[in-house]
Amino acid sequence: MKTCKIVFPRVLQTEERPDNISSPEQAKVKITSALLTAVEYAAYRGDEDLKYPLVPGRFAVGIVVEAGENCCAVEKGTRVYLNGVYACGQDAEEKLCVAGADCDGFLRDFIVTDEEKLSPLPAAVSDKEAVFTEAVALCEAVADKIEADKGRHIAVIGATALGMILCQLLIYHQAVPVLIDSDPEKLKKANRAGIYYTLAADETLQSNLSQITGGRMAYGGVLMTESKLSPELLFSVTGSHKNVVFAGFTDPDHKISVKQAFRKNLNVFSVNNGYSYTSAAINLLVNKAVNVSALECPSVQATDIEQALAAGAKDLDDGKYPACTLLNMM
Repeated sequence: MKTCKIVFPRVLQTEERPDNISSPEQAKVKITSALLTAVEYAAYRGDEDLKYPLVPGRFAVGIVVEAGENCCAVEKGTRVYLNGVYACGQDAEEKLCVAGADCDGFLRDFIVTDEEKLSPLPAAVSDKEAVFTEAVALCEAVADKIEADKGRHIAVIGATALGMILCQLLIYHQAVPVLIDSDPEKLKKANRAGIYYTLAADETLQSNLSQITGGRMAYGGVLMTESKLSPELLFSVTGSHKNVVFAGFTDPDHKISVKQAFRKNLNVFSVNNGYSYTSAAINLLVNKAVNVSALECPSVQATDIEQALAAGAKDLDDGKYPACTLLNMM
């Protein structure tokens, strides 16, 4: 089976690797679609926290082509989401392994994996939607952290793909997202996607947000770590004694003052995965809580993987937030 491997930064090679079921609890899956994000672009570009060579790919869906005799939830022909984050190690409650970082990822044509790492997909969820399962799961975890109840204004800083997904979920939960970004074009696209309150990250932000919230400021705040906006915005737009979250799949690299957070008695959280929210995320996708067509995510063939990775890495080099890329692996 063909596997894409980053042998060292900016060098991708394809190799043949045997993948055969070795346990009755395993299944063999044909990868049909995968998603490239800033996670994969950063791995291709070179990340000092990663060990090379590695097989990238955290987000993928596929079809079971062979199932072990003890598999109960999947059988041949079952469409599945491959869970990119799972408990591992001796202390499974504490250690989480991430595909494409701690272990090999999903940029390959086939994979053999334990059944417990597969989530069956209903027919109502397309591959294009399903590859965003962990993104939706992460955003649902964030919504819980900031207590996004009906009518509460939630500041979302960063009009990234994750920021757009989070805003859609907040609307689904009847909260009121306020999307903040410095790029007017991204805010216009958010408006067209049904996100009503969008504010520029400029000198008018405080007064504009105060008008929207009746002077109370945001009930909770979220900074998308993939954005290039200052984390101090998060503390300034959130009301006292509330929760704020740093959320995303990539590590933030900021030096910030926590003076405002301290003076406001803010509770600071971080969410970097959707672990334990996968089933909820699939249910949200079934109920069309998220419209992934509103996201900038061009589709390319598997033969163009390296070009897509190189383009995303260049955007990171240039200080830009790169668009995600949907890979057709068929």
